[in-house]
Amino acid sequence: MKTVIKKGLYCALLVGGLSLIGISAANAAEAPNTTGADGIVSGDQVVTDLVARSLSPATPSR
Repeated sequence: MKTVIKKGLYCALLVGGLSLIGISAANAAEAPNTTGADGIVSGDQVVTDLVARSLSPATPSR
């Protein structure tokens, strides 16, 4: 019984290691092209307007 548990733990460790390798390889892959130029509803996937504001007041209060 002890050897069965030991082999099961080794197998789980092996599968976990292979999963981590797969995750790191997928994370290192290039980002997909999301322009949508060849899609059904062609166009940009996300269009946003970005406005940066200062959080400090224009004139300091005394």
